[in-house]
Amino acid sequence: MERKQFCIYLIVIGLMASLAMGSVSFAGSEITGKLKSTIDKVIAIVKDENLK
Repeated sequence: MERKQFCIYLIVIGLMASLAMGSVSFAGSEITGKLKSTIDKVIAIVKDENLK
């Protein structure tokens, strides 16, 4: 019985870790997307000939 509880404990910890890593990865990709969008806007402003 004790071995079964230990295995369940390991499975639960593994699932929690995988969910945490997934949410961190999603947050990182969202931040990267926003940063790329901002950089693209800055490049467009710098290249705008009407502002010169």
